[in-house]
Formats: sequence, structure tokens, C-alpha cells
Amino acid sequence: MFHYPAPVTPVIPAVHTGTTVVIGDVEFAVLELLGHDALTGLELLTSIEYLQRQLGPQFRFKRGDLFPILCAMVDAGLILKRVCRLPGGIERAKYHLTHQGKLALESA
Repeated sequence: MFHYPAPVTPVIPAVHTGTTVVIGDVEFAVLELLGHDALTGLELLTSIEYLQRQLGPQFRFKRGDLFPILCAMVDAGLILKRVCRLPGGIERAKYHLTHQGKLALESA
């Protein structure tokens, strides 16, 4: 079960790019969800939209924001994107939490 913490905005240094990533509500939700299991972008989108309905207006999220956020988190080394081939040749990307992502989740 997802437990929404008190508002916090930690800044996590990105090991791979030398930049920083601000961990906001959506980023924290991605880390929390991936802390349980690897998920596709669609599974993350569906889960975050469900969370948004449960929390109401205090949780701000637009569908179009998810994939740029995922790309920034991959670049920062917080999550890993792996493409897997399903039966029938369909490819799906699954996102996994990295060790750095686990540390960011624990510190948030």
C-alpha cells in the first residue's frame, strides 16, 4: 500500500550526469511504486492516476509529465529502463529501481 508522506523536496545528486534531480510528488510516487516491482510506463501511469484520484488536488499530475520525468530519473541513475520482448514480437519497456533510487527513497 502506498503511504503518502509529508511534503518534502529532497535534491538528489545525479551520479551519471553531474546534474541534480528534485524529488517531488510524482518522482517520489515513481520511486515508491518501483520499490515494490518493476513496472511499464503504462502501469506507472495507471497507478499514479489512481493515486491522484485518492489524494485529490494536493497531488498535481499531468499525463504528459510522466515520460519526461522517467527520462530524467533514468539519466540521474535513480531508475533503469529495460526493454523486453513479449510473445508476438511486441516490445515493452520496464522500469526498475536502482541502488541510488533505493537510497533516494529511503532519504525522502
